[in-house]
Amino acid sequence: MGNAFRRLAVGVLVLCAVLAAPLPWLSHAAAAVTATVAWSEPVGEGVVVTKYEKRINGRPVDIFVATVDLTNPYVKIVPLYGKDGRLTQKQTVLGHARASGAVVAVNADLFHLNGIGAPLGPVIDKGTIVSAPGVATWPTFGVTKSGQAVILPLAFTGTVTAPDGSTYPLRGVNKESFDPRDGAHSHINQLNLYTPAWGPTSYGNAKGAFKNVVELVVAGGVVREVRVDQPGAPIPSNGYVLWGQGQAAQFLKTRFRVGDPVQVTYGLKNDPGLETAVGSHILLVDQGRSVNPVDPGVSSHSPHARAAVGIDRSGKKVWLVVVERSADGDSKGMTLPELANFFVELGAWKAINLDGGGSATMVVRRLAETNPTPLNESPYSGQGYRAVPTAIGVLNTAPAGEAKGIFVTGPKEVLAGDTATFSFKGYDVHYHPYRVTPQEVVWKVSGPGPVETSGFSVRFRTGGTYTLTAQVGAASRQLTVRVIGGADVARLVVQPRELVLKPGETRALTVQAVTKDGRTFTLKPHQVTVTAEGAVGAVKGLSFTASATPATGHLRVAFDGAVATVPVTVVPFADVRGHWALQPITALAARGMVAGVAPDRFAPDAPVTRAQLAALLARLEGVETGTDNASPSLPFRDPIPSWAREAVQAMVEKGLLRGYPDGTFRPDQPVTRAELAAILDRYLGLTGRAPLPPFRDAAEIPSWAREAIARVAQAGVMKGMGDRFAPQRPTTRAEAATVLYRLLTMPDGPMAKR
Repeated sequence: MGNAFRRLAVGVLVLCAVLAAPLPWLSHAAAAVTATVAWSEPVGEGVVVTKYEKRINGRPVDIFVATVDLTNPYVKIVPLYGKDGRLTQKQTVLGHARASGAVVAVNADLFHLNGIGAPLGPVIDKGTIVSAPGVATWPTFGVTKSGQAVILPLAFTGTVTAPDGSTYPLRGVNKESFDPRDGAHSHINQLNLYTPAWGPTSYGNAKGAFKNVVELVVAGGVVREVRVDQPGAPIPSNGYVLWGQGQAAQFLKTRFRVGDPVQVTYGLKNDPGLETAVGSHILLVDQGRSVNPVDPGVSSHSPHARAAVGIDRSGKKVWLVVVERSADGDSKGMTLPELANFFVELGAWKAINLDGGGSATMVVRRLAETNPTPLNESPYSGQGYRAVPTAIGVLNTAPAGEAKGIFVTGPKEVLAGDTATFSFKGYDVHYHPYRVTPQEVVWKVSGPGPVETSGFSVRFRTGGTYTLTAQVGAASRQLTVRVIGGADVARLVVQPRELVLKPGETRALTVQAVTKDGRTFTLKPHQVTVTAEGAVGAVKGLSFTASATPATGHLRVAFDGAVATVPVTVVPFADVRGHWALQPITALAARGMVAGVAPDRFAPDAPVTRAQLAALLARLEGVETGTDNASPSLPFRDPIPSWAREAVQAMVEKGLLRGYPDGTFRPDQPVTRAELAAILDRYLGLTGRAPLPPFRDAAEIPSWAREAIARVAQAGVMKGMGDRFAPQRPTTRAEAATVLYRLLTMPDGPMAKR
């Protein structure tokens, strides 16, 4: 705000939850308000908080209104001031609310931002004047001992009597220097009193702001110390400090000595029997009409964040109002005339402005919540909520009762097999928070399959849509939960897609469900059933351990009726464990396409011979070998091992293998990589020209093998060794097995195209 009351920019964004439908407790004069009700809820006995959304000349404005019914015996309005009972120790409205247990709290008095920060208006608590009235022209909000709200100007009167009978008027109680707007200064030539409610020390010389100051420290009704132009004195817990300046200082100095008794009387000239009073500023509404309020000190005709309080004609209804001005511009604040008009719409008979701008804060303990939270966003983002000296608090004094309502939150969508855990918040018949225990919750479930319930949790076995009703005593809440099951799954994706394991080896599985709407969910062990088909091993959760002996089979992976299978092969070769070609060697061994050189040895790094390659190609072609037929007659001068004769004959007849010009086959001669490329080129029937990859040793490739190497490399069947092809290096058994495995497994490879 402007001038002496301008506030520093502070703020934190607080989002307000919006209830979806009008609620039955919205029974006040909202129908007369030309604004939209965003939400409304009771927060205590006789207290309803409503958020209004309004447009003023095209300007969006959010308004928070707490309507208090003083006819309710459990409602109590109290002043919230200082911290630990000390006026000069400010705290945020949230701090005030937490300390007092208020269900609603709104900032109250204006104060000097750069001063001590004591309230400019009065504070009356339980009929006791904690702080005297301030600016003479400002009316004050209060509640009488009979429970009637009032807005009226208050006038202070007091007298200090010396032992000789002389007197001096007492100007105020627990006030810092301010302009009373009554023609006289609050402290110059004035006598003021400071009680322990002010703080630990008295006003003193106000850090050099005043000279010619005398203070009497009084305890037990007797002067204990006389201080002249000194800093503040400790205030006795059983007494007070009288402060005088100028003429008042002269009175104290000349009329009192240490040990003298002191007589002080003070009160309100026009006290209507106040129990509570806090919050003082200019009138907005009087006798049901706007007074067109003007105060340049608070920028009355510019839109700002505002706080105000109003009462109805009976004094039994109170409106606490905070107008938001958000940093993001979603709510742009109000002028004081606009705020006055809004109070008229509410039905107010009288209303006054309170401190606004960065001080304007409404804190509410929302229905079923245990802690209060600010509703409005501070107009200055990033600096937190401002500490203020006073606030108006609303208490709910009702006793705890039985549950009246509950709020249940939790997942709206889960997977079959999942357990959904819900959070419960409740409120009792008096709108206190109600702590729900798991033992109290009773579930009623309607859906396509059985469920298991326990306390706050529900386990869904199968997919579908379920309607849940949670009941706690007489309170209940209905929820709908969609359970994704097998009918929603397009496919299950299991990794690895194939298991080729050594005996006793353990491998973890991951299972993902891809739904028909394109979403992917990673499934957990409790959601999936995995069974081993064939004597391939054992399953525990999503972990599989291979059997101790070679075997083939598969795993059946099921999720609520959706099924996937994973082939499993268990083949032992001790010398390929950890070898880079382990997977192709063991996969081919399980298919009977390769054999070891001994029961547990494969010799992966040994050269593959021409006879061994013939056997590999024969198996690839499905040629039966080792039959009872007579050994074939081969046109070679050198002997061929019996185990390879049929394979060699078949491959020679197909033109894949050839003898040497000297009439030999040379079965034990290693096959070079260039020779393997030429054989594969013939086997696959590759044609056309292909670019030769830029191998560094391209010059070493024989001319008869260049085109073959280019074609098999392009087909992805053979690859270089880094940036070299090594055409003259013998092909290892591991390399031969890998090439064969590629031919069998490449989805779009040469074998698939044959």
